[in-house]
Amino acid sequence: MNQLPHRPIVKTTVRYCGSALVALAALTLAACSSPGTIVGAPNPGGEVMTTSQPLVSDCDGVAVVVDFGILDESEIETCVDISAERPALDVLSAAGVTVAGTDDYGTAVVCRVNDAPASDVPIVVEGYAPHTESCASMPPAYAYWAVWVKQGTPDWQYAMVGASDLTVRPGDSLGLAFTTGTTTPTPN
Repeated sequence: MNQLPHRPIVKTTVRYCGSALVALAALTLAACSSPGTIVGAPNPGGEVMTTSQPLVSDCDGVAVVVDFGILDESEIETCVDISAERPALDVLSAAGVTVAGTDDYGTAVVCRVNDAPASDVPIVVEGYAPHTESCASMPPAYAYWAVWVKQGTPDWQYAMVGASDLTVRPGDSLGLAFTTGTTTPTPN
């Protein structure tokens, strides 16, 4: 497998998530707001620049955004330089994002991103018993990773194929968001 180059962008988000009741199937998302954002990226001279605007908007390759939601991890936002269509999982790997699938569905269903949620830490969502993710089968509708894309549109679209079948092209955006509810927030 060829290594894809990427331009790292470190984004720290202060996140406030309200509790959400869940009644829909495993392909729905919870809303969270992120009022404070600081973004930093290396400039050509190697030192880090800081700006209040996301730098992935300048991405000529694939913009990658990972929103950990309630999992208490810092959001990831980076640009992976590609010149042709590539598998989404290859682009995530090039961005330094590890993805684990489930025993039943492989990486068509994303179970963990950068080892989150941890296999030994219960996920607590109001209205539900604590859930510890085993990655054996489909995660519950109140605690799962959603896969998002922007492909030829300015708006995020829910990926209509599993992560292992998804491909992206230069100019696309690829997002992962951990969800706990019934509404559908997109990656920030």
